[in-house]
Amino acid sequence: RAAQPSFDPRLFRNARFAAGNLALGALFFGVTGQMFFGTFYLQGARGMSAWDAGLVALPGALGVIAGAPLGARLTRRLGVAPVAGAGLAAVTVAFAANLAFGLHTSLFWWCVAGGLSGLGIGAAVAPVAAAVVAALPPERMGAGSAVTSTIRQVGSVLGIAVLGTVLTSSYRDGVGPALAGLPQGVQDDASPSAEATRD
Repeated sequence: RAAQPSFDPRLFRNARFAAGNLALGALFFGVTGQMFFGTFYLQGARGMSAWDAGLVALPGALGVIAGAPLGARLTRRLGVAPVAGAGLAAVTVAFAANLAFGLHTSLFWWCVAGGLSGLGIGAAVAPVAAAVVAALPPERMGAGSAVTSTIRQVGSVLGIAVLGTVLTSSYRDGVGPALAGLPQGVQDDASPSAEATRD
């Protein structure tokens, strides 16, 4: 009800602003959830050091660096919607590839998926963020930028919380039958999480 609220939900009456923020929130939900999963996969399941896992994640960062200017050029030529849509589709495909990775999958494919997702993220984020703010009148752009930043942060937090919970639940469901014949103390140590089992 304040005249100038810090977080103004009335801005979401603008359909373009609302849709863009929904896309950014969903993207950052997936990105942070994937990073959370990736840490457990590379360091927990594959036994890599933090340094080696960081090196394997490098193609994703390089993809973002390459995707941002590419997305800007394509947006000037094709518009925001097709470029952002293609970027988000690339990220979705790359994240879905995680479902196929096992303990002995070549890390080459992990790097390929990371590069593809980074390219899609770089191509999508800047054009969408710019379009979201530009959809507002000049006097509301500052408030809109603050709302967009908040949505991205909330999406990131929810990505870790929700997908982390899914990961933990899947682990417990999968490991439970394998622990049935072990001593109770071992079952208690191994059942909470994959990291507890490793320790």
